[in-house]
Amino acid sequence: YTLFELVFGKISRTVPVNYAVMGIFTLFESYLVSQVCSIYVASSVLLAAVATLSATLGLTYYAMTLNKISLQVHSSEKVEYYHLGILYSLSWIVLSVSLINLFFLRSSLISTGIACVFAVIYSIYLLIDTQQVLGGKHNKLQLDDYILGATIIYVDIISLFLKILQILGKKKDD
Repeated sequence: YTLFELVFGKISRTVPVNYAVMGIFTLFESYLVSQVCSIYVASSVLLAAVATLSATLGLTYYAMTLNKISLQVHSSEKVEYYHLGILYSLSWIVLSVSLINLFFLRSSLISTGIACVFAVIYSIYLLIDTQQVLGGKHNKLQLDDYILGATIIYVDIISLFLKILQILGKKKDD
């Protein structure tokens, strides 16, 4: 609920309520991530954290220096909608295959492949959202949307971390 309010509500622009809601969201999210991390051995969590940090820094640098190509949606250019449509379609296809694998196949190889594809998808979203926060050529967040920008980037990085952990992680009971 707090994420919904931060993204779609007007709370993200209401000081000091926006800080409180962001803090509550961060606490709940960190609790959930800690529960997932408790399944894996510590070295796997550390390895996934380092890989996520490396990927985040590299993608952020790329988004900051990406001057010729804007990854954001432009209202005047239909081509950008086409690219985001492909990304959206890919997300739904991978989600559908994930559900089929979860309920019917239960293949660890397919799970790893799905995690790899989702890691790529989250990386693309991180590039797009970083450009939006930094103020790309066409679309950017307003100055008062700093909480919204922080939330978007935070969710992208956490999602990327969880997928990298799923790919590289060794579970405690293995």
